[in-house]
Amino acid sequence: MANSFTSTLDRVIDFSLVTVTPDRLVKDVIAYMSQVGVNQVLVVEAQRLVGFFTEQAALQLLASGSNYELLAIDKVMQKDAIVLLNTEVSDLNAVLHLFLAHQ
Repeated sequence: MANSFTSTLDRVIDFSLVTVTPDRLVKDVIAYMSQVGVNQVLVVEAQRLVGFFTEQAALQLLASGSNYELLAIDKVMQKDAIVLLNTEVSDLNAVLHLFLAHQ
């Protein structure tokens, strides 16, 4: 039985995840993000999170003038993702403590 905290989390967090594979080209990932209307994607390999890519990272890459046309997403993704399984969440303080520890 879920406690009231996890029930609240289920209501306020969007658990639908948009994923791509590490070999996808940056230009294709940016187009995909625009098409599905998200500002970030998770990069997953063999059902394991290996990184993430955000709209902000895309803007920084574009502003840098870097040639990203043939660059795979694994070359520019963030690799330091913090993962918290909803089964590991017991209360809001535990979640806040985790996020504050990794600022």
